[in-house]
Amino acid sequence: QAALDDWGFIAPQLEALSLRLNAGRAPNSFDFVAKNCMAPLPRAFQRVHAYAYPNHLALLHQAEQTELPAGFLHEPLMY
Repeated sequence: QAALDDWGFIAPQLEALSLRLNAGRAPNSFDFVAKNCMAPLPRAFQRVHAYAYPNHLALLHQAEQTELPAGFLHEPLMY
């Protein structure tokens, strides 16, 4: 996640490391074993709102002084 958050800075360093690894010139390198790996991003950081009750949605939009989305009674809403 940290690499994605600062991709402009870290991408060139990761590319250089990849080239050294593939050429067999990276210090402390070892053979890649896929079964020893976990998902690269086990959880993504996010904030999700989902609404099941129209009254709750109406109160939130009233508090935020925003318009209710069109079709909110018939379509699931998540943002």
